[in-house]
Amino acid sequence: MGYCFESDASVQKDLRRIAAAQIENAVGKIDDHALDSAIVVHEARKACKKLRGLIKLVRPGLSEYRAENAAFRDIAAILSPLRDAAVLIETYDKLFAFYDGQVERAGFAPVRRRLTLRQKTLDRDSSSADRKLGDVRDLLTAAHSRIERWKLSDNGFDALSRGLGKTYKRARKAMKEAERSNDGATLHEWRMHVKYHGYHARLLEPVWPAAMQAHRQSADQLNDLLGDHHDLAVFDAALRDAADEFGNAADLAALTGLIRKRQDLLAAQTFALGAKLFAEPADQLTQRWRRYWTQWRASAATASAA
Repeated sequence: MGYCFESDASVQKDLRRIAAAQIENAVGKIDDHALDSAIVVHEARKACKKLRGLIKLVRPGLSEYRAENAAFRDIAAILSPLRDAAVLIETYDKLFAFYDGQVERAGFAPVRRRLTLRQKTLDRDSSSADRKLGDVRDLLTAAHSRIERWKLSDNGFDALSRGLGKTYKRARKAMKEAERSNDGATLHEWRMHVKYHGYHARLLEPVWPAAMQAHRQSADQLNDLLGDHHDLAVFDAALRDAADEFGNAADLAALTGLIRKRQDLLAAQTFALGAKLFAEPADQLTQRWRRYWTQWRASAATASAA
């Protein structure tokens, strides 16, 4: 009973169960004061993304979709500043791990020191983090109380097919736009749709675990590649916005060159993987997954009767 639909429950019942579990897990992490705050922030933001993925799957038949999608988006945004500083350090470390043995790090040491100083300054202001997490807890608790009022206008796979197809179609369209422009903004837009399609594959994984797991893992891999590309874009922007803080101009120019080279490689990898993941039109994928669903439910009914 995780982040997936079950063979013996209505879609509406599962929708409420999955949403409630995500919120309860996030609130539990916030209440666990033994956990590092970075872990709590990460888990709370992830829960909001998974909740948005869930309701996007049923959005045509969920009248509360727009309000709830905006609510979970805004809750995650409260925590973004607490995550951003740590991401910059992680991005720096991943970049030089990739270039390990190829690049001398010494000239870039001031950049790492400055990023660390930013993180320590943020960590010292624990009261701000506590307030933000308290606000998030209150908002998630309020959302939890609304879940039992969520009602779907369709049943079975009909409740899922339009949301599934819409998200997949948008991902294919965003991929084509990213291939045309190959800039950070369009790649990030593509990533958002890839992430939600990956959540949809996870939610439907039980219909045929072997096939769906492979599909979901490919979506996760693509999301990670696009995420690394976006993190490098954010890192590059941070360097340009505060160039005087991060070292001399020559070293920063060299670092920018390393970032761009890495982004070019990541972009090539994303397009190669995306071409496979989004090879078929949306209506074909939706109908194929409908057949999986129908057979899965029929098998479960037969087993139950026996």
